[in-house]
Amino acid sequence: MEAELQSQIPGLDHVISEYSVGYLTHASKAYVEDANAPSPLSEAADIVTELLVSASGDFSPQNENFIRSLIEKFISLLSASDDVNAEQRQMPFTAKKLDQTINVGSQRNMSSTLGLAGGNVDLESANSRKVESRVDRKKLEKAEQKIRAKQEKKQMKTVHYEASRLLNQPDSTMSYEEFFMAVNPLQLGSDSQSKSKDIKIDSIDISVGGHRILTDASLTLAYGRRYGLVGQNGIGKSTLLRALSRREVAIPSHISILHVEQEITGDDTPALQAVLDADVWRKRLLVEQDKISTQLAAIEAERSSMADTSKDAARLDHEREGLDITLNDIHAKLTEMESDKAESRAASILAGLGFSPERQKFATRTFSGGWRMRLALARALFCEPDLLLLDEPSNMLDVPSITFLSNYLQTYPSTVLVVSHDRAFLNEVATDIMHQHSERLDYYKGANFDSFYATKEERKKNAKREYEKQMAERAHLQGM
Repeated sequence: MEAELQSQIPGLDHVISEYSVGYLTHASKAYVEDANAPSPLSEAADIVTELLVSASGDFSPQNENFIRSLIEKFISLLSASDDVNAEQRQMPFTAKKLDQTINVGSQRNMSSTLGLAGGNVDLESANSRKVESRVDRKKLEKAEQKIRAKQEKKQMKTVHYEASRLLNQPDSTMSYEEFFMAVNPLQLGSDSQSKSKDIKIDSIDISVGGHRILTDASLTLAYGRRYGLVGQNGIGKSTLLRALSRREVAIPSHISILHVEQEITGDDTPALQAVLDADVWRKRLLVEQDKISTQLAAIEAERSSMADTSKDAARLDHEREGLDITLNDIHAKLTEMESDKAESRAASILAGLGFSPERQKFATRTFSGGWRMRLALARALFCEPDLLLLDEPSNMLDVPSITFLSNYLQTYPSTVLVVSHDRAFLNEVATDIMHQHSERLDYYKGANFDSFYATKEERKKNAKREYEKQMAERAHLQGM
C-alpha cells in the first residue's frame, strides 16, 4: 500500500506514506468496547486523507475524492484480512462466576512460602511486622527525574535525526540545484535581512559510523567572524562541516549555507556560466521574472479588448495584481543580491583563482580535477552564503591563488568556518579559533593560529601545575 500511495501521489515523501499506512493499520486493530461507538478506523481514514491532501499540495475536490478512494481501498483490504480479529475485538466483556470459591486470606498466608520457590518474595507476608524502607525518597525521586530527562532527550534526538534524513541522501540522487534548494529554500517576501544571523546552538550530539564526534557540545558562530576549525586528524572536523551543510544541526532556515566539499561535474557549460549558475536563487528568480513578464503581457493584450465592467476584466485585474506583487518581490530579491553585477564579479573571482579570460570560456569538462576544485571554490565565493564552509581550501591552490583567497576572505561580509592545516593561511584569515577535541568545542576569540597555540599551551601548563599542587597536598594529608 505504501508503494501504491507514492506511485499514485507524485512527490509524496516516504516518511508520510509510511506513517499513513502504519496509522491505519494500528487503527484497524484498536479495541472497540461499544459496538455502537464511532469506528476508530473511519476516524483514522479522515485524518490520513486530510494529511495526504495537504502533502500533495492539491486541495481540489477531485484530488480529495481520489485520495479518499485510495484510503477506502486500503481499509477494505484490512477488513478482509482481519475479520476474525475484528469480531473478537468488538465482543463485550461479561462477568463470569468462578467455578470454585477462593479464600484470599489463605492464599495470602501461603504467598511467602510459594514466593521463595518462584523467586518472588512478599516481604510483608514473610514477617509479622512491616519492613521499614531505608531508601531516601527525595534522592530516589531526583534520580528518577534524571533518568526520565535522559530518556526524553534521547527520544528527541531520534526525532531530529529522522527529520535530517530527508536531506541525507546519496549525492547521485540529488543534483546541485536540488540539494541547494533543499538546504537553502528561497523565501520571497520575507524580511531575512532584519533577522539575526548569529548562530548559537546548545546540546549538539553528532555521531558517524557508531563513533561519537560531539557530545552535548555548544556551537557559537557570530555573524561576520571567520573561524578556523582545528583539531587532531580524524577528530571529525570534516564530519562537523558536512553535518552543518546538510542542516543536521538545527541552523535557522533564513541562514544560507554552502560547503565546498568536492569538485564539480564536468560538462559543456563554460566555466564563467558554471559560476553564474551556482547561484540557484538568482538563476531561478531570473527565469521566474521572464515567465511573469510574459504572463503580464498576455493579460494586458487580452484585457485591452474588454469593457471595465465585465466579469472577465475583473478576473484579469485580480490576476494581474497578484502577479505584480510577486514580480516586485523578485525585483527586490534580485536588487538585494546585486544581480546586475553578477557577471563581472564572477569573472573577477575566476581571475583571482588563476583562470585567464580565455580559460573562463572553456567547457568545464576540459579541466582537470584540481581546476574543477577551483571552480567549486569560485562558485561558493560567488554565491556569498551567510555561512561559508571550507575544507582545506589551500590544498588545491598555488601561491598567487592562496594570496587572492586570503585577501578575499578578509573582506568577506558573512560568516566563514574553515578547516586548514596551513598555519600561515589561518593566521591571515581567522579572526577566531574553534578547537575540536574530547567530543567538545572550545573557542579562542580574537585569536589567529599562533596566538591560539600559545594560549592552549599556557592553559595546559596551568592545568599541569594545578594537578601537581593537588597531588602534593593529597600526599601531605595522607602522611599526617
